[in-house]
Amino acid sequence: MKRIICVLLTLVMLLGLCACGGEGGGTKAKGLQVGFGRESIVPDTQSVQIAGGDASARLSEGYLDEVAATCIAITEGEETILLYTIDFIVVDAKVYSAQAMIAEATGIPPENIILNTTHTHSGVSIRSKWDGVDQYISKYQQAAVKAAETAIADQAPAEMYYGSVETEGMVFVRHYLMNDGTTYGNGHGSTASGYKEHLYPSDGELQVIKFARPAEDKKDVVLMNLGAHATINNALAPKSISADWPGAARAYVEANSDSLCAVFEAAAGDQIPNSNIKEIAPYGNKHPDFGNKIGEYCLGVMNGEMTKAEGSGINLKVYKYTAPTMKEGLEDPVRLEQAQEIRDVAKKHGSSHPEVTALVAKYDFPSYYEASGLISRSNYPDTYSMELHLMDIDGVSFIFAPFEMFGVTGREIKTNSPYEMTFVITCSENSIGYHRGYLPHEYACEESFYEYDVTKFARGTAEDLAKTYVEFLTKMKDTD
Repeated sequence: MKRIICVLLTLVMLLGLCACGGEGGGTKAKGLQVGFGRESIVPDTQSVQIAGGDASARLSEGYLDEVAATCIAITEGEETILLYTIDFIVVDAKVYSAQAMIAEATGIPPENIILNTTHTHSGVSIRSKWDGVDQYISKYQQAAVKAAETAIADQAPAEMYYGSVETEGMVFVRHYLMNDGTTYGNGHGSTASGYKEHLYPSDGELQVIKFARPAEDKKDVVLMNLGAHATINNALAPKSISADWPGAARAYVEANSDSLCAVFEAAAGDQIPNSNIKEIAPYGNKHPDFGNKIGEYCLGVMNGEMTKAEGSGINLKVYKYTAPTMKEGLEDPVRLEQAQEIRDVAKKHGSSHPEVTALVAKYDFPSYYEASGLISRSNYPDTYSMELHLMDIDGVSFIFAPFEMFGVTGREIKTNSPYEMTFVITCSENSIGYHRGYLPHEYACEESFYEYDVTKFARGTAEDLAKTYVEFLTKMKDTD
């Protein structure tokens, strides 16, 4: 009898060790767990400054649809990532300020909290000064924390699937070749006449990730990624707060499926849906028509045959990169003085003020942006050093780029990536939390388009970074 009791006790001890994960103690590693949280960041007052364009000239008179902070909590093994997409135009210092508060509230390290924005130009400007902006920033910070807490509490076992579709006539490079051989790049390409063709092909790939959560009380979580500026609402309802087409797209998916949806902006520095050329843009000039159509495409991927992710957990990497800054055009001191005068008046009255327009014409600048960009270049350091965030979740890779890449650059990275799917997410954060602006392709520099006027980076940086990102992706894959 004593021998039987000893054997039973030994079995109990062995079972206990197995439950604790072996000799090292701790808990048994969990499989993939995913949770979702969303909190409204609609302002409490109507008259607020709207982001995008000349914010000083755009005071809201209400809102069309909800702007929000969305958080996806992803845990595998001992690693938890909080992945945000927020209805702001970019991640700047004030958006980034929430990261430390989220870390303190959740215990998740800051490097595992990744902030991204939908790039809506119709969200609230928190970089401008208006009555109540400080209170609004506090509201956003609290919403970001609450979204994280909700997402963590909502976590449930999940299986990860991915797929994509090439949309037809949905995104457009905003620079055109004209019938007379000239080029046209007014920033949007919405009134181009004598249209011939795009100066460069656009990237209309819609990427979709689905976290299927089989628990009866849990909805699936869907991430979608498309390279299209969210600026439609600028023209249609310029005084309304809106999440623009990303808000319409996620609402469409959620209304027509048993899923929760988050939208991320892919490489869209030169891609925009706002076009009046109907034969190529049947949905491009209406909100929410464009968002609804993207939602339809997303549902098609979700309901079709998706690839199951087969990997080995979460792998988050940070790589250092140093880029030379743009210094072209600084050799003419008279031109610099003229540019400074234009910028000084714009700071006082706003960039769309008639006095600014008159000075731009007087000094023969193509636009206010060229004058402003010239002054900025004179103040840039010689280089910018950045930390670039990359992530692998079960064999699907993510890039979090702190600037606005062109569609051609994003396509190049995706095509040459060693991963079957690479989510290129732009308008994201880096180590200091600042958006770095446009990263124009050489064709925009050669044609002196708007993005060239305002970029911080020397020409050639986009091409070099496309190759460097592929190298970083290869390194990350080798460490899986």
